[in-house]
Amino acid sequence: LAFNQVKIDLLVELLSDSGLLLAKWRSLLGTLNPRGQLGAVTVGRTAGDYFVGAELRNFSVDRWRGVPGVRGLDGQLELRGERAVLQLADDDGLQLLLAPSYQEYIGTDSAAGLITAEWSQATKQFAIAGERLAASALGGNAEVDFYSWRSDASSRADSLLELRISAAGLRGASWPSYLPATLPERLTDWLSGALQQPAI
Repeated sequence: LAFNQVKIDLLVELLSDSGLLLAKWRSLLGTLNPRGQLGAVTVGRTAGDYFVGAELRNFSVDRWRGVPGVRGLDGQLELRGERAVLQLADDDGLQLLLAPSYQEYIGTDSAAGLITAEWSQATKQFAIAGERLAASALGGNAEVDFYSWRSDASSRADSLLELRISAAGLRGASWPSYLPATLPERLTDWLSGALQQPAI
């Protein structure tokens, strides 16, 4: 099955009304509230696995458990079995809500890179990774690598997060909006001032 373009909210409405989705998937779609455009959509089945491929244009989704909220994402998504790959190719900026560390959306002017996710219905384990994600914001550039693993996707009890960020040329009065809300107040106050100094 293939089609060129469809609005995501219309597709979700059609799937929900068709009776093809289980109640838990309808509920999840209601929580995520996906919006935007899908292009170059292909849906099919190989030996035992379904696959979906689509271009995402101005894609937005509300946050859910450990998945951040996203606004205005452009990229290419492929789902196959218990694996997903997202190729970011966003030249006009996107915003992320990384709750609970951040209370407001933070934005980038552009973003590119590869994000992969794997999960297991049998063991409930979930892992997501991003490698050499490049972004521009605050007048500079940053590169991000991350890896997150949970023994149970619905719980943080047994989990791991690794994060590496390298940045150059970042500046501007909006630095405080990029600091996590969960930092101690004294550290937040110090960082907000220190990051305005050219020597830092």
